[in-house]
Amino acid sequence: MSNGGLPILWQHLFWVFGHPEVYILILPAMGIVSEIIPTFARKPLFGYPIVVFSGASIGFLGFAVWSHHMFTTGLGTMATAAFALATMAIAVPTGVKIFNWIGTLWGGHLQMRTPMMFALGFLWMFTIGGLSGIMHAAAPADAQQHDSYFVIAHFHYVLIGGSLFALLAGIHYWFPLMFGRKVSEFWGKLSFWVIFAGFNTTFFPMHFLGLNGMPRRTFTYDGNMGWNSANLLSSVGAVILGIGVAIYFSVMIYTYFKGERVGRDVWDARTLEWSLPNPPPEYNYAVIPTVHERDAWWYEKHHKAEMEKEKADHAKEEGGHDGIHMPFQSIYPFTASVGMLVVGVGVSVLDANPAPGIHLKLGTVLVGFAIMFASIYLWSLEGVEGYHIHPDPENGHGESHKQEAHK
Repeated sequence: MSNGGLPILWQHLFWVFGHPEVYILILPAMGIVSEIIPTFARKPLFGYPIVVFSGASIGFLGFAVWSHHMFTTGLGTMATAAFALATMAIAVPTGVKIFNWIGTLWGGHLQMRTPMMFALGFLWMFTIGGLSGIMHAAAPADAQQHDSYFVIAHFHYVLIGGSLFALLAGIHYWFPLMFGRKVSEFWGKLSFWVIFAGFNTTFFPMHFLGLNGMPRRTFTYDGNMGWNSANLLSSVGAVILGIGVAIYFSVMIYTYFKGERVGRDVWDARTLEWSLPNPPPEYNYAVIPTVHERDAWWYEKHHKAEMEKEKADHAKEEGGHDGIHMPFQSIYPFTASVGMLVVGVGVSVLDANPAPGIHLKLGTVLVGFAIMFASIYLWSLEGVEGYHIHPDPENGHGESHKQEAHK
């Protein structure tokens, strides 16, 4: 303050970044769950256009709610009312997504596989986090909960119960496609239940700690405050959560080396990436697939005769082809990016000692540019040589069975 600093301005600058950032974390998680739930509910995603529109709405409104973190700073009645209304408004598209996921589950033939369990865990705990979050839209309630452990409970239910569970669901779901091996259902479900139990044991008591006045960002407290039992329970839960995450990734590592090998479309999925052989050929598709429906792979599987006729007609029109040209692999794009990294480090980091730091900074930047431009030049000398892959004509998606050098 004495040197002209403005703490309120700093808070605005921080939260105008910090609150949209949480939606950057949760929107991909919502996309993952929107892929997994229809697959294991055996139904198309309910209200697909509304799900997409609500995601765009969340991205837009996410830039208009940052000051609900600052209701206790004396913003004034008008600003507080505006940000309270915006915070209430952003709950609407979020709630729409939740009801669309529930609508997808309703009446479906649910298959309780491990990715589905993590997706349902996301749905349950993100809903809890959303309900506690909408409480903060009311400025009087927020004033009581501000900087307390209630806020800690809220954002962990959103970001761990939400983003982390969806990420774990996505890793388990696409693992067979990436590595050709399937994770054991027993060990996958065990890791889910341990993580689920540990997470809720850790963070659910924090709601009560916050309402009982325990402040955040305080590393110790008096033993007579009445917080001991809940904190002990949270500590035990954190250990269980850590064990669960360790089990999950240990199983993934084991599966990578020793897991059961699987073929194409292990989940009977709905999207086109599952139509490829396992492992996928490096060119993916010999012919760009024609997309007939939103759930393109489901459509192909249920209209086989029609798809076979279309492929035959397409092959007849094309008159065959002499293969797919692929470029040789090159190290130079990677080394060019390393040069760009060196430039970035030189420009943004090396400022600690102004006098000698100027020369160090300039030298680092010049070295980075030299690496980058040398890599681009050497890359350009490689020309267009590569090799041809001749897809298997019997396979509509082009499994390669022959490679020839191209000169």
